[in-house]
Amino acid sequence: MDRTTCCIAGGGPAGMMLGLLLARAGVEVTVLEKHRDFLRDFRGDTVHPSTLRLLDELGLGEAFARLPFVKLEEMRAHIGTTSVVLSDMRRIPGRHKYFAMVPQWDFLDLLARAAAEEPCFTLRMRTEVTGLLTDGGRVTGVRFRDEHGSPGELAADLTVACDGRDSRVREAAGLRQRLFEVPMDVWQVRVEAPPSSRLLPHSRLRSSGGTPMRRGTPVPTPSRTAGSSRASAAARRPSRWTAARTTRRPI
Repeated sequence: MDRTTCCIAGGGPAGMMLGLLLARAGVEVTVLEKHRDFLRDFRGDTVHPSTLRLLDELGLGEAFARLPFVKLEEMRAHIGTTSVVLSDMRRIPGRHKYFAMVPQWDFLDLLARAAAEEPCFTLRMRTEVTGLLTDGGRVTGVRFRDEHGSPGELAADLTVACDGRDSRVREAAGLRQRLFEVPMDVWQVRVEAPPSSRLLPHSRLRSSGGTPMRRGTPVPTPSRTAGSSRASAAARRPSRWTAARTTRRPI
């Protein structure tokens, strides 16, 4: 049976960042990620100013700045024919006065490259956690299925569940969620920008980063909130646009 000090189930932002921090502290850590790579759609592609500051402190600020991303400096609500500024990130104290809209796979690749430089860090892709090892009611590691579909076990002094909202580790441990209602919900959709579309005049419509939007872009209508900006993944995926619709009652 393989062994590590800390086993992290899930290689998302939480799992990868935790793995990097523990490895830099000299803790032997193994991250198990069920997918073969990070190149897929995620729910969140937003990196906040506080996170950008932390990346600077970790020495990753310059590497992050080289990634393709759009700066979201303000958010507006279109109510009828009136446009109202809901938030102005340029008033945030500190160096970074914007949200970075970056493809999450690029962000995770950045963390993985940085963590791979640490001798205490191991990332095992295409390795899915299927259950927990226990001894007298204490979690002692995980069961997994490797890239070949073969079962395996990994013993660990500490096991951390970073495998998402439908966490298999949480379920196996018998942990119960506490759900809280929210006053509103958001529908967020992505649609392909027509490849033959022409750019609209600069004065007509811009993304939050100042880039002219294309025809066919979902334009906010009355009762819609506009925080739309062009996806910055054009080099790796077809150009896409994002629009969000908010409702007063939960969907």
